[in-house]
Amino acid sequence: CLPHTWYLAIDFQLFLFAPLILYLFYRWGAKTFIGIAIMMGLSVGCIIGTFYKYDIAGALVVK
Repeated sequence: CLPHTWYLAIDFQLFLFAPLILYLFYRWGAKTFIGIAIMMGLSVGCIIGTFYKYDIAGALVVK
């Protein structure tokens, strides 16, 4: 569609979540970093599991 709409969507999400993340870092410090790292690891694990379960190729190849 329009290439710049992707940027606007990401920018809006960062605008919404950045204050929350900064507050959590201010309030709990390193515990927040560990929590975010665990959530990122679970997210990557879910993606890998989905690729493995449905036998999806590692790249988007249109046949």
